[in-house]
Amino acid sequence: MERHAAILAILCAVWGALAMLVGVSLLLLSAGALAILVGPDGSAVGFAAGVTATAFAVMGAVALLWGGAHVGASVLLRRRAPAGRFLTLGLAVVNLLVLPFGTALGAYALWILLTDEGRRMFAGGLILHALRVVNDPDLRRDIVSLGFIKDLSIADGKVSFAIELTTPACPVKDQMREQAEAAVRAVPGVTSVDVRMTANVRSVSAPELGRPPLPGVKNIIAVGAGKGGVGKTTVAVNLALALARCGSRVGILDGDIYGPNVPIMLGLSATQLTTDGKRIVPAEKHGVQVVSMGFLTSDDAPVIWRGPMLHGAIQQFFRDVAWRDLDYLIVDMPPGTGDVALSLSQTVPVVGSIVVTTPQRVSLADTLRAVRMYQKLNITPIGLVENMSYYACPNCHHEADIFGHGGGEKLAEQMEVPFLGRLPVYQPIREGGDAGVPIVISEPGSSAGRAFILAAERTAAQVSILAHKSAEANKGKIPLIPVR
Repeated sequence: MERHAAILAILCAVWGALAMLVGVSLLLLSAGALAILVGPDGSAVGFAAGVTATAFAVMGAVALLWGGAHVGASVLLRRRAPAGRFLTLGLAVVNLLVLPFGTALGAYALWILLTDEGRRMFAGGLILHALRVVNDPDLRRDIVSLGFIKDLSIADGKVSFAIELTTPACPVKDQMREQAEAAVRAVPGVTSVDVRMTANVRSVSAPELGRPPLPGVKNIIAVGAGKGGVGKTTVAVNLALALARCGSRVGILDGDIYGPNVPIMLGLSATQLTTDGKRIVPAEKHGVQVVSMGFLTSDDAPVIWRGPMLHGAIQQFFRDVAWRDLDYLIVDMPPGTGDVALSLSQTVPVVGSIVVTTPQRVSLADTLRAVRMYQKLNITPIGLVENMSYYACPNCHHEADIFGHGGGEKLAEQMEVPFLGRLPVYQPIREGGDAGVPIVISEPGSSAGRAFILAAERTAAQVSILAHKSAEANKGKIPLIPVR
């Protein structure tokens, strides 16, 4: 009998040691899987990958405890302790019950891991882990944790996926594609990589403000100025066209009720608005949807309205116009700090404002007041544009700072507002506005055209940053929409 007890003790010790070895291996495998499948921010790549890593950890812990119990039983058996008999009996019964289940589980795990589906699951984790080195320069996070990777497909070493950016106006999308391709090619077993760049503009929402979203419009951007004569409408029109040129869906609302010049700059002076039976249908030029008071009055008819009439017109332009799937609606504001800005802030959720200035001190003083006005109205200033910043001679290319130098940039830094760029004094800008063919359309490759496109890209980047911050801040909040 003693000989049988000794043999049983040895078998328990061997079985326990093997179980503990398996447990340690599973725990190490789980740690390795987590290192691959989970990023530095703690977000799992996918549900299946997270379940797999967790299963390894649980099985490892159970195997470790199971092995320890067998080793403990072996020690008790060697010491002839009565507890060893009962512990060994209990383990024998559990082994008889569990081993068939464990065998079936093991066979299923091997079948999963050795099939194409299992290999694809882990290959997908490796691909996503490799892509974490690619960061969005504006949001300052990797494209995997931001959820930019879409439609990942892996077959016979061929990898394809899409990177869905927050704006088509991203200036570094080509660099991001190249970085992603290089990162995935470095993964063992990858033979080819196909990366598609797409975009889905996010909306900036603020549920706590209670203003209902505007149907058909994701983001409303006001373009204003502290005083007239700084080229505000020129900037608004060219920004809208530059955003559209980058692939965004854009509209422009001429909110300058007293001086509606947007139709002139877009060559739409003779256009009359139509309706679909219920709402006003915007005019369209160069891919941009347009609504203006200039379509409703003759060229020489003055608009002499008080505050309530202005407020009603602004509301009608927003609520009674059939805007169609716009990423950005640019609102050309009247100069100064009057009623229209107040009506705008009370009517629709405005993403932010762009304030146009010129470099000289007189203009900067009024610009400061305009920025403060938007801040008081809870409209975030998303950028300052310095127009007529310098004159570039077309003959010798010398740049002359005829209105001063750097005033707008210094003011932006002082007020902690992003600086969107410097726009030159360039004769074709004025000629294009008069002829209805803006510089972004007539000369997109010129220094002035590129300056407008750069300002548009920076504007889109600021909207993306605000949308990301808004999404993070408003997780779990319920929008408070007023009942009318």
